[in-house]
Amino acid sequence: MITPPQRICLHDKTTIEGYLRGNVCSEPYRVAALGNVATHTAHRGKGFAKAAVAALCHNLRRTVDHVGLNVAADNTAAVRCYQRLGFQIIATYEECHVQSRDR
Repeated sequence: MITPPQRICLHDKTTIEGYLRGNVCSEPYRVAALGNVATHTAHRGKGFAKAAVAALCHNLRRTVDHVGLNVAADNTAAVRCYQRLGFQIIATYEECHVQSRDR
């Protein structure tokens, strides 16, 4: 069962600087996934994503043993951020779009 998401939203009083969410995807296997990690372009490179991901992982690790995420291989800043937090690349994948022949 996927639990309701935990969310972190970084903001000042007028602008959202960053956002991410995490869900426990399998309570029996104690696995969670991060998603929708985003930082406003004006605030990139300031450590917001790193701090938010670290905080959310800290919260999730109270109930899970593994936290995973997907990131585009060419998003080097994000890959570097996640690796600095201890994430490791364990597999690659390819995203595809399937379109009906009827169109």
